Amino acid sequence: MKILLVNDDGQFTKKLKANLTKHRYLVDAAVDGQEGWEFVEAQEYDLIVLDVMLPKLDGITFCSRLRAQGLQVLVMFLTSRSASEDKIKGLDAGADDYVVKPVPLPELTARIRALLRRKQATVSTVLEWGNLSLEPRTGEVKYADVALNLTKKEYSLLELFMQDAQKIYSQNSILNQLWTFEDEPPTRDAIRTLIKRLRQKFKAAKAPDLIETVFGVGYRLNPAFEEISSADSSLFLNKKLSEAGVLATSKKSENKNQTILLPQKQTQTSQNVVESDKSAIRLLIVDEDKEFIDTLVDLATKRGWQTAIALNPKLARESLQRIRPDIILLNISDDKRKDEFTFLEEISQEQPLIPLLVFTSEKLSADRVALARRKSQGFFHKPISSNRVFEIITQTLKPAKKIEAKVMVVDDDRMTLRLVRTLLEPWGIKVDILNNSLQFWQRLESVVPDLLILDVQMPNVDGIELCQLLRNDSRWAWLPIIFLTGQRDTETIQQVFSAGADDFIHKPVIAPELITRIFNRLERNRLLREQAEVNPITGLPNRQRATQDLERLLHLAKQYQQYFCLSILKIDDLNQVNRNYGHGLGDKILRRLASVLQKELRTEDIVSSWNGGEFLIGMYGINRGYGVEWLAEVLEVFRSIEFEFSQESFPVTFSAGVTQFPEDGTDMQSLYQSAASTMEKARNMGGNRILPSNWKQLQSSQLPLHKDVILLHQDSEFASLIMDALITRSYHVHWLKDGKSALEVLAAKSSSLHGKVILLEENLPGLEGLEILKQFKDNKLIQSSKVIWLSTTTDKVEKALSLGCSDYINIPCNISAFMYRLRHFLET
Repeated sequence: MKILLVNDDGQFTKKLKANLTKHRYLVDAAVDGQEGWEFVEAQEYDLIVLDVMLPKLDGITFCSRLRAQGLQVLVMFLTSRSASEDKIKGLDAGADDYVVKPVPLPELTARIRALLRRKQATVSTVLEWGNLSLEPRTGEVKYADVALNLTKKEYSLLELFMQDAQKIYSQNSILNQLWTFEDEPPTRDAIRTLIKRLRQKFKAAKAPDLIETVFGVGYRLNPAFEEISSADSSLFLNKKLSEAGVLATSKKSENKNQTILLPQKQTQTSQNVVESDKSAIRLLIVDEDKEFIDTLVDLATKRGWQTAIALNPKLARESLQRIRPDIILLNISDDKRKDEFTFLEEISQEQPLIPLLVFTSEKLSADRVALARRKSQGFFHKPISSNRVFEIITQTLKPAKKIEAKVMVVDDDRMTLRLVRTLLEPWGIKVDILNNSLQFWQRLESVVPDLLILDVQMPNVDGIELCQLLRNDSRWAWLPIIFLTGQRDTETIQQVFSAGADDFIHKPVIAPELITRIFNRLERNRLLREQAEVNPITGLPNRQRATQDLERLLHLAKQYQQYFCLSILKIDDLNQVNRNYGHGLGDKILRRLASVLQKELRTEDIVSSWNGGEFLIGMYGINRGYGVEWLAEVLEVFRSIEFEFSQESFPVTFSAGVTQFPEDGTDMQSLYQSAASTMEKARNMGGNRILPSNWKQLQSSQLPLHKDVILLHQDSEFASLIMDALITRSYHVHWLKDGKSALEVLAAKSSSLHGKVILLEENLPGLEGLEILKQFKDNKLIQSSKVIWLSTTTDKVEKALSLGCSDYINIPCNISAFMYRLRHFLET
């Protein structure tokens, strides 16, 4: 099972990761919320262990975003924030557990194991394929009755194969799913060695060669040795369970006040079987239609599924208290709609979410939007065949496959279209098929494929004509085109390549040849486009490529009324570096900054390198304030790097200006000009800072001075770090280092200083923090300023909150997370 740790405490994360790895878990670690989110987008995880206060994306927002997108991965908050209000926020955001630090490592590991066991109890856990069985909870693998002793990687590879026995896994796919991001990069020989070791262990257990090598393609479980076929191997159950287990039937019951859950067969061993039957798919049907229920239960029994029947939502709630189903079928009727929608609302709040399908014999089309908002996975009308219902259930329970590329196929031969789709989809390729060339342009615009496959001869418009039109269209000239045809004459081949084709494949199709050529063409096209569109020094997109991408993001921002930030940054004193140390070191600095930007920013952000050492960055969906925050973190990382020349080492800084659509401009030119002038202003202020376009100089003649932040903290290393971070972000700040002077300055009737946010340490010299807070409350300073309590313990937190503090932060802490928390209060 795979776990993601998102925590900015590097030492603690290292210890926890080592401990979990000992228990055979695959573990990835991220140091901030945004990096953690990128991990989630790239991989599927069984559990995310999440801190609350995180840089770039806080834990509460992270968890809420997971649930909003329907991702039902388990989430455990692991944090030092112990107030009841924080626990409520975390659990309401969708967390499955909330653990307060410090916590002993063995106890934390045990709670993680318990949480993962709870997930396993809700799905079919025993993976079976022919005589091969794998139990994820215990790590036990058997062939027939012979136990196989597998290493961690061998076990993970076999589990991967058994989760989708029909899929062919390429070497790249295996590498991506079996090795974590922090593992040493393995070679392709490592995969072959792993396959060889696994085959040897099958042979020792007197098993046949269960792993098939698909030449030029990859590996999979050999379908020739699968004794029992199933439409969905992940839903397959042992026959013995369906024969002897406790299954629901729809035998007529006169008592309508109970949920029906009756044994199919009574045997002396049924009690033992019930214990092992936890792996069966559990189906809850909420309906009164006995005839419809009978047919569903018969099919469920044949598949080895457990079926519970509730005649109304009240009985369904009682059933849910006893056992959690894997999927619910809910009938919506006109006379009971209110109660049934209430039940639907309750189910939508379940964590993890229980898949729910709605069916009805009424005309409720207008309620489809309401059903979708309540997270129902499907909606269909009666009458409907039972087989069709189970097809929908199977598809709903089947995990979504990651799409690696999009291929569009245009051919008037339907058999060819179906064949190509069958061959490519197991590789994670989304295949869009079209048999009418008259609809080509409309479909092309909607699909935007990564590769196009054309037939030569087609009715209406043939493939050669389409290819010529594409090559003469600047928008599509880059698109790789492969012709697939049964014609083999020299003239046809010459016409195809003269029209602009990239490759030509003869029919009948040879599967490995088609797959290999498609992947080679996709990779080659990617490399060619990158070479033409990147800056040779930094490896980042150049001006031509970046302009297209930035215009696209700006267009989306206009269309969907979203934020869009544009920033320009330059190395401070780069010309002086080039003069004193040579352009070689200057280029090295530029490359290092490009690397830091790519690592620290989101994958969807546009990071580009323009002429004169200028970097242009586009960030969609975040406002100017958070754009400043993200680039400030990049600056803090970058200036910690020491560059060396002739035994001399020195840090390098940069300056940046940040603008926002539409406040600073509604087109790329106006946003660029605003960002450039703001960046120059930052450099004139001494550089080494990120400046927002709306920054204004305070006028000392106008009293009181309205500062963004006032820090009430004794002189310490942590306080100095806070001040450096505030100045980097171009805040107007003031630092008061003892309680008495702070009270004299801030609580006076004609105070010359005012702060939007006051950061108050609990143990100030001269006057304790709680006493200062009482004076602030008496003088109504709490009403005009937001006070954040800074504490090393949680003893006084509740008292500080009761006196009017807006929030508290446990210190010392990660400065980046601290700044994000502060930004939230400055912008609300």
